[in-house]
Amino acid sequence: MSKQAPPGISAVSACLVVESIEDELEFLSGAFGASIRDQRRDPQGRISQAEAQIGDSTVVLRLAQEGRPTTQSMLYVWMGNVEEAYKQALEQGATPVEEPKDGSYGSREAAIKDSQGNTWWLAQEIRKLSNKEVERRLAGQRKSRL
Repeated sequence: MSKQAPPGISAVSACLVVESIEDELEFLSGAFGASIRDQRRDPQGRISQAEAQIGDSTVVLRLAQEGRPTTQSMLYVWMGNVEEAYKQALEQGATPVEEPKDGSYGSREAAIKDSQGNTWWLAQEIRKLSNKEVERRLAGQRKSRL
């Protein structure tokens, strides 16, 4: 790549096309403590584009319009406390997809869906595992399903 991202923005950022940026910003700030980095309004006064900062990552939000329909995405967010984030997301109107549980990769995970159809996987590292240990755990899961 010849050009890097602007300061404070990672080289790859999530971009969600939504029906209401205002609703999504409210959800992101309430559920994940996101801060609003930038927002632009269209001639009707609606927010047509915004950037929300979650930890060290930027989520770009664009308003759906003709030729740019809404998209439902799946995002994976690392955090310090999955249970707390899961509870906060539900309080902000998210629907549960998967309750918090320990996963095979050494992380605790949960999933929720926001009001605009995006699925957010919440993850917290609880122990560092070698690739060999992860493969052993996954092989054990496959055997138990047979």
